[in-house]
Amino acid sequence: MVNPRNTSKTCHRCGHCDTANRRSQALFRCRGCGWTGHADCNAAANIAALGHDNYRAAQSTVPKAATPLTASENVSSKPASFRTG
Repeated sequence: MVNPRNTSKTCHRCGHCDTANRRSQALFRCRGCGWTGHADCNAAANIAALGHDNYRAAQSTVPKAATPLTASENVSSKPASFRTG
C-alpha cells in the first residue's frame, strides 16, 4: 500500500515538493528543476517509485519462520529414553 500524500505536488525527477509546482489540474511544472509535464503522469511516476521502494523493503526482510533452527532450539539431541525432564 502506498500513501499518495504529496505525490501530485512532488517532482518525480528531482523530488522538489511545492504546491506551486501544480500549475493547474493538468499541468505540472517543477520550480526546482524546471521539468514540465502532465500532472497525473508525474503523480503516477511518484506512486510507482514508492511502490517499488516498499516492495524492495518488504523483500529484504527474512521472516523469522524461515530461519533455520539450531540444535538447542530444536528437539533435544538425546533420545527420548535418556531424557530426565
